[in-house]
Amino acid sequence: MSRLEEHRLIAMTIRSSPDVGPLSEEAQAWESKLILVQEILEIWIRVQANFLYLEPVMRSEDIMATLPAEATEFEQVHVAWSTLVSLLTPRKPLMELTQQEEILPLLQTAD
Repeated sequence: MSRLEEHRLIAMTIRSSPDVGPLSEEAQAWESKLILVQEILEIWIRVQANFLYLEPVMRSEDIMATLPAEATEFEQVHVAWSTLVSLLTPRKPLMELTQQEEILPLLQTAD
């Protein structure tokens, strides 16, 4: 995350440079991609931490019987999380993964 923030600052510096000239649109697009990646990773980390914490609790029979509405909501989150994890492949570049349109809406559903 710190490296991503560093690259965002570099991209912002390049974009605001008076010498950027004809590469202005490219610099803006690159900065926007880095911002999107950062947003996705921040949500991803938060969702993963919450999911791993809540999964054993919400999957217990007692909780499912006691809190059926919450158990149903958690099941929706489980489906969204499973879909996200299925999109991962070991060799897929991060920038390519974050450009898939369904990633951010799925994370926001699970958040």
